[in-house]
Amino acid sequence: MQALLIDQHGPAANLRVRDLPAPTLRPGQVRVEVHAAAVNPSDVASAEGRFPNAPLPRILGRDFAGRVVEGPAA
Repeated sequence: MQALLIDQHGPAANLRVRDLPAPTLRPGQVRVEVHAAAVNPSDVASAEGRFPNAPLPRILGRDFAGRVVEGPAA
């Protein structure tokens, strides 16, 4: 999978898409095939370290659209 993973804080201009292994699904989780994504202001703040209680490493990107491709039928 591809993701904006931060393992240290810095300017948003340093964000780069990285290839990562797809995580194993836990009970109740779904896998989404993302068709569109955006970087929103809270992603920028997180990348810059303005959320002091947010643990690293962290994958950014809560704004996305796609379709569920794996997970519970419900």
